[in-house]
Parts: sequence; C-alpha cells; structure tokens
Amino acid sequence: VEKRDYDGFLGAWKLSAEASLGNVVMMLWYNECNQVVPLLVKQAKLLSSQYDVVMTNPPYMGSVNMGGKLSNWVKENYPDSKSDMFAIFIERCGRLAKHNGYQSMITMQSWMFLSSYEVLREQILRTTQVINLLHLGIKAFEEIGNDVVQTVAFVFRKCVNNDYLGTYFKLLSHDRAEKVSDYLNRNNMYFMKQNKMMEIPGMPLAFWVSDNVIRAFCEYQTLGDVAEPKQGIATADNERFLRLWFEVEWNKIGFGYKNNDEAKASGLKWFPYQKGGDYRKWYGNNSYVVLWENDGYEIKHFYDSKGKLRSRPQNTDYCFRTGLTWTWISTGYFGARLSDQGAVFDVSGSTLFSGQDLRKLLGLLCSNVADYLLKIINPTINFSNGVISKLPVILDVSDDIIQLVDECVGIARRNWNNYETSWEFENNPLCRLYGNNKKLEGVHEQWLESCADEFAKMKENEDKINEYFVDLYGFQNEVDKFVEEKNIKLF
Repeated sequence: VEKRDYDGFLGAWKLSAEASLGNVVMMLWYNECNQVVPLLVKQAKLLSSQYDVVMTNPPYMGSVNMGGKLSNWVKENYPDSKSDMFAIFIERCGRLAKHNGYQSMITMQSWMFLSSYEVLREQILRTTQVINLLHLGIKAFEEIGNDVVQTVAFVFRKCVNNDYLGTYFKLLSHDRAEKVSDYLNRNNMYFMKQNKMMEIPGMPLAFWVSDNVIRAFCEYQTLGDVAEPKQGIATADNERFLRLWFEVEWNKIGFGYKNNDEAKASGLKWFPYQKGGDYRKWYGNNSYVVLWENDGYEIKHFYDSKGKLRSRPQNTDYCFRTGLTWTWISTGYFGARLSDQGAVFDVSGSTLFSGQDLRKLLGLLCSNVADYLLKIINPTINFSNGVISKLPVILDVSDDIIQLVDECVGIARRNWNNYETSWEFENNPLCRLYGNNKKLEGVHEQWLESCADEFAKMKENEDKINEYFVDLYGFQNEVDKFVEEKNIKLF
C-alpha cells in the first residue's frame, strides 16, 4: 500500500457528509459507506507505515518451487532477491523500516556469498549499516534428516554510512552441540568497515579477511585477465556418448591430437574426455572417452522430437589444447590438474587455457593461497568459471617453483599410471620391483617404502610451494604454509 495523506482523505470524507444532508439517496449511500471507509483508511495507514524495528524469521522457498503466478510477481517486484523467498523478505523488511530504523532477521547464509544475490548485497552495503552479524553456520537449528540449514543472524540500521565499523562473529568451526553463547568472545569477534567488503569481487560478506587480502583483490590482476576458463560440452545423454576408456576398442581411441581438424581426419571414434571426478591435484582423473567421431557430429546434432538441440557443444574450438582442469563441485579443498594435449572437456571438467606458462598458474591453483581466496569469493561447493576467473594472480614466479610443479606433476602422473585404470598403464609396479631371489613379501615392502617416499616428496614440494605463495602474497597471518596430509591425493 502506497504512502498517502490518508488523514487528509478522512477529513475530506467527513466533510462530504454535509453534502449528503439535502439528498436522501446520498445520505443513505454515505451512511452505508461510512461503515467501511474509515476502517479502510485505518488499514491503509497501518499497511503503508514504516517501522522503527522490523524483525522476522522469514519463510524459505527457492524460485524453482514457486508457482507461475508467484514467480512472475517476484521477478517483477523483487528482481534483486527473486531467487528465494527468504531473500525477498530481507528486501521487503528493508523497505518497511524507517530511516534510521532497525531490521533484525535470521536467514540462510547463502545471500552473503552467492552470485545470484550480488545485487542484493550491494543494495544492503550501500543503504544500511551492518550493526552486527552472527555467522552461525549449522549451529542455529537441529539437523533434520540429512539436511543442514546454515544460517546467519543480523541487525541492520537503515541509513547510509559505508564507513561504519560493524561487529561480526564467526562460529563455523564449532560442533552443533556446543552452545553459541560459549563462543561469543573476542576469539571469534571481527570488526570490519563495510566499504572494505565492497572492494572484494562480488561483494561477499567476508568480514574476517585482512587488509592484505583486500589489497590482493584490488591491486593484482585476476586469473581471468591472463587465462580463459571455459565450460565444456554438455552431451545431454552421457550413457550414449561417454564410456570408460577400457569399455571401447583400443584402436578406436585417438590420443594426443592437436586440434579438431587432426582428430576429424584420423577417422577415429573416441577421444579422451575431462569430466571432473574426485578431488585430485596435479594430474589424473583420466578415465573417460567421448564419442567425437567426425568432429562430434552426433553430439552436435542431438535433437529432441520437437527439433530442439538437446546437447550444448560449447567452446569446441578449445578442444584438444593443453590446459588446466578442475572439478566443478568439491566439498573440500580446491585442486587443479594438468590436462594433456588431446582431450575434449565437459561442463563438470571445466578447463582454463592461457598463453602464460601453465606451470605458474598450476602451482598457485594447487596452493593453500588459492583455496583460501576462492572460498572468500564463494565459500560453497561450486568452483564455477566465474569464481575461478576472479582469483588474484601474481605471474612473477621463480624458476625453482616451476621445477617443483614439474616434480609434483611427475609424481602424480607416475602414481596415476601405476594402476590399470590408467590408459598409460604398462605393468604392475610389483613386477617392476621383482628380481631374482625375491619373495613377494619383500617386493611388497619395497613397494610400500617407494609409495611412502613419493608421498613424502610430494608433501615436501607442496609445503615449499605453499610457503612461497604465502610469502609472495603476504598472507603469513592468514594462510597455513603447510599442506595437510589429507589434501595430498595419491592412491
């Protein structure tokens, strides 16, 4: 209901009673309407009011579950928050609050980080003061089944002061059973001027980051400036177009081709395919081949019964180039891998290409620095091309680090090829170690020692790479220089 001069209208309505005195019909009409009009005016005054304090725990409903009528209405009236009803309530409650009024809510945390709420975040940071915010994660509600609701509670004040120093608590590292009140102390307390958060790409509410981190986002070039992260093909029917490499005839697979023209001229049917897969760094996850005969004709002409193209054969000009690939969805640590020349790539196996030395970028992408920065930009399980592109990069990397990257790739490649699931597998490592007068037990012990040595060498190299990039970025107080053993992915 719009804000109008309802008191003036009610005064005019009362004056119209005098005009009805000389007309019986008008008087009857007025008396009847007078039972309703003052009530409607009172209702309009209430519904058009703004409030000193607006508080709520809003409903949750994603846009995919909205009916057509509701979906169209929120798109028209709340385009900045249309993705979920709780976000629409954040925007609506902001409108209900008076100037200098307060808005207090508990909601899901996704509005703080996801790209779909970037405009809403900008609106909040530019038009309100974030007085305080409690990042609760899973600690606010009981777990229901397998679903975990991750939440944030906050108080905004409706006035413009981008230099305001807000108070924030980060309570993500504590068990659900522990009391929130036990952790409302200075160890978990942060102070941040909200204009600082506006300098981070996408404006996530990363209230815990230091000035060094913000400086990196502001001053350094991004990965998108020096490389081209690309989404690959969506076949729309993986059961038809994809196979594990050992499910097809070996002599029909094409390895190492430089471009589409060479692959097409070969007359071969199947080609290596980057499809993401489990978390793994440096090298590996080379398991699939794709039906790309005749330059992918079948995939490029995969139509439904109505003549609509079902597949999405995008960025095919980049196929077969050497690049760096990663897994789109990961619940833990971020890791990139070398993608050798000759591969087609998938949506889930997005790949970046660059005229720069890829080893410089691979060293950064496999470091704790990259993982830390990426989780600031978007601390979810999705490492999309847009997120990767925003990563601040420094290309002045020493030759010693490039050599360490080569060694890490070599270790990961040897490890991957030790098993029959690799198309480069030649023989079992136990056979390579076997010699005259050796028992299987001794060979196995030697093999375990060899694996332990490779693991130790990988950790030593990764620690050196981490230390280098932590010092290069000046993140000594933010990022651990040592890699956790669980993040060294070797079979």
